[in-house]
Amino acid sequence: MKQRPLPRTVTPLADELLSGWLTRLAVANHCEVDELLAHIGVDKRQVAMLDFEVEVAATTAEKISIAARVAAETVQSLTFGAMTQTEALMTAQVAFQSCPDCSRRGIALKQWRKLWAFDCQICGTRLLSILIKADRSRISEKLVRRARSGAGLLENAVTSNCANKLRRALRAATYAKALKSVRADTAFALQSPRPDVRLFCL
Repeated sequence: MKQRPLPRTVTPLADELLSGWLTRLAVANHCEVDELLAHIGVDKRQVAMLDFEVEVAATTAEKISIAARVAAETVQSLTFGAMTQTEALMTAQVAFQSCPDCSRRGIALKQWRKLWAFDCQICGTRLLSILIKADRSRISEKLVRRARSGAGLLENAVTSNCANKLRRALRAATYAKALKSVRADTAFALQSPRPDVRLFCL
């Protein structure tokens, strides 16, 4: 049976995640994401998993591209491409933070999954945990400033692929984690739903 394109399509944003774009596509076509995937002919599974899997499943990308009337290459560009071991470690498998403003419009960016991500690259708003409603009044501006600086250093260490910089950044985060009595590994602490823990570790 020939696949029929959806009545409406939406243009992907720069750095947008496939899961977020599919959510916006579903809203534009007045349906749920599960219904959208069923129409496209994609196996029903958690939509977030597609962010990592479509690149190796060209047939899935093609099905989505036909339905949404965009190039298959565009669909694949919305997934996480090949990453180094360090980049993979510093990329959350599931969403742990979002922009309180942009997320209301169904937007989800790749940047938000990076453990060093601090501010939304679209509007500049500070990213917040999606699991715990943050009480901003209880977070000191001094801690926020230091965390933002630390996030920049961590990003530089990872993107420059400098072993010494990365070692220093992770050592500092590990020490901060210990002071907060967090037993989980450092990568988990950096995506902790508790704002005080994440900011302190950064």
